[in-house]
Amino acid sequence: MMTINEIPISEWEESLSDYSFSLFITPPWLSAMENDSCKAIYIDLVKRNQVVAKIAGLITKGHTLKGKQLYFYAAPALKGANQAVYDECCVALRHYAQNKGIARLIIGSYDQQNSLLTTAEGFFQTPRYEYVVDFQSGQPIHFSTGFKKNVKKAEKAGTTFHHDRSLMTLDKMLNLMGVTRDLRELKYGKAYNPFYLPNLNADSLQRLLDNGMGVMYYTLTDGRVHSVQFNIEYRGKVYGLLMGSDNYAYQNGLPSFVDYHLIEHYRQHGFIYYNPGGGPEGEGGEGIEKYKKALGGTRIDMAGATTNFLTIPHNVLNPIMCMGRKLPDNNRVVSFLKSLV
Repeated sequence: MMTINEIPISEWEESLSDYSFSLFITPPWLSAMENDSCKAIYIDLVKRNQVVAKIAGLITKGHTLKGKQLYFYAAPALKGANQAVYDECCVALRHYAQNKGIARLIIGSYDQQNSLLTTAEGFFQTPRYEYVVDFQSGQPIHFSTGFKKNVKKAEKAGTTFHHDRSLMTLDKMLNLMGVTRDLRELKYGKAYNPFYLPNLNADSLQRLLDNGMGVMYYTLTDGRVHSVQFNIEYRGKVYGLLMGSDNYAYQNGLPSFVDYHLIEHYRQHGFIYYNPGGGPEGEGGEGIEKYKKALGGTRIDMAGATTNFLTIPHNVLNPIMCMGRKLPDNNRVVSFLKSLV
């Protein structure tokens, strides 16, 4: 029987490197995502007096409709991709949530370190993919011809590469993100939310910069900033969190220029990997996926997991939620359900 122990943050973090962990369950990330309505929780999953996995996430305060929820940005960190252990972890977390009166359990898969799909009873899989540039595989990084042409185009324009953690650069990135959003919505014909993670906003980005996990990389061309990327970095791991670029940047290959210099920087300084992110399975975005292949990334398939509502009276919505999973993502019922949960 697996048990759950809530652990003080310093003690929990001390042994984290013994496990294959996501950047999104680390204390610097979660401390930045905490706010008045949710607090971080750090958990060891224990079997036969041995810690077999670690996870950390947010517990939200109760809400009349949603109830109290337990949200993890990624699955438990394991010592190896063991299906049986992963399923036991999911079962233990569900029991923990029910015992604590938590209405719903959600496990994301951001920067997830395995491709396991839980088969635990009561969970619904949420498939995703990400692309990872591995610096420790011993294999050369292959940039596509188009990617290299874009880098050359940016260099010809006199573009230079920089980084900082300043408020001025953050404000510039937020403005550029609005431009990127508009361009993507025009190109793909669907709404796009650049703040795609719970509690990700300007305030939490500032906290990431303040605690040292966040860093911004940007271009200068003729003294102007046209492209900014916000990455999170921790213990040799990197995730490309956000990016904002204007029309000039896209026309002159600046995003490729940034990624090229990032990859060279991380490779030369002994980083483990660079994860430029991914997306949900089956929602298009072929151009974005093609770009991540072009910069040398390898596709990793993964999945998060969610439960239905676990508590009364919230569980009266479960039949509707089950019906919604069988409908297309652009269905109005599905959109309504997403607004609820």
